Amino acid sequence: MDLWNEEFLRDRSSLVAGCQCHACKYHTKAYIHHLLKSKEILPDVLLYLHNQHQVLLLFQCARHYLSISKDTFLMWLGKLREHNLEGEPKPKLAKEGNTTL
Repeated sequence: MDLWNEEFLRDRSSLVAGCQCHACKYHTKAYIHHLLKSKEILPDVLLYLHNQHQVLLLFQCARHYLSISKDTFLMWLGKLREHNLEGEPKPKLAKEGNTTL
């Protein structure tokens, strides 16, 4: 997603639906688009917070599946790779506590 694009000028949705990071809970794509166009530093901070949150959730899921078994982890990892290679949305990692296959 390129928030510099004009398609986000009036987009009142969060970066990722259901994400609980500060950027998604309190700011819209339109607002971040505006900040980017205004050459403010805040969008860099907000996008960093969002990306950091997503990475932490990814590793939280990885730890969870590893704690069950190596086979469960490998199955989850395979599904994650499959979605990335097909260009489809990634499995839902944005919800806190979503650790189901």
